[in-house]
This record gives sequence, C-alpha cells and structure tokens, in this order.
Amino acid sequence: MKRWDDRGKGMLLDLAAYSVIAESNVAQHFPDYAYNHPLMTPQNKIYSDSTISRFIREIDDNDRVEFLNSWNANHDKNEKIYVSYDSTNKNCKAGDIEMAEYGHPKTDVGVALQSSTTRLLTT
Repeated sequence: MKRWDDRGKGMLLDLAAYSVIAESNVAQHFPDYAYNHPLMTPQNKIYSDSTISRFIREIDDNDRVEFLNSWNANHDKNEKIYVSYDSTNKNCKAGDIEMAEYGHPKTDVGVALQSSTTRLLTT
C-alpha cells in the first residue's frame, strides 16, 4: 500500500475500525458511524457509502497480496494470526436454527440468511 495516498490509507483504516466497532460491513451505515467517531482520513472527511463502495471495488488482487505479504513480514512466524473478511450471504433452508437469521440479500429468495462477519482471529 506504499503507492496509496493518505486518503486511501485513511479510508482503509476507517473501514477496518468501523467493521470492528460496529460489527458490521454495511457500506450505507458507514457515514452515520463516521459522524460520531474520529476518522483517519485527511481532515476527518466523511465519505458517502457510494464512495466507500467504489473504493472497495478499486482494491485489486495486487493490493491484497501486497497487504498480506507486508502483514506476514511484520509478524512473528510462530504467532498465528488470521485476517479474514467475508461479505457473502448464505441462503439457509434448514428451518429453525439459531445461527441463521433473516437478512437483506441482493436477490431475495425468501429464506433466512446467515449473517456475514468480519473477523480478526488469533490462536
């Protein structure tokens, strides 16, 4: 991410903090979160949900690989740290199970959805 400007680095840090604090990854809720929290973007600029979505789409495979290589280079090889982000919805027709809840899918097929999460796991 060395080639990123301060705006891009700030937005990425803001999105990471939002995902952890709000326990959500819904872009349209980010501006509400940003209004009530300190931001890392220059001048604490609050970006719209459409700007956030566009920013995420612009992150390419090379950016992801560079981030993971940098992350791994700066951490102890004996310390297992897993970073994952999952924004997929999973349709569930299993009936009454606690792990499934109704959500808002892109294509509504009328079934419960297992909610998506952002996780930083250490073992």
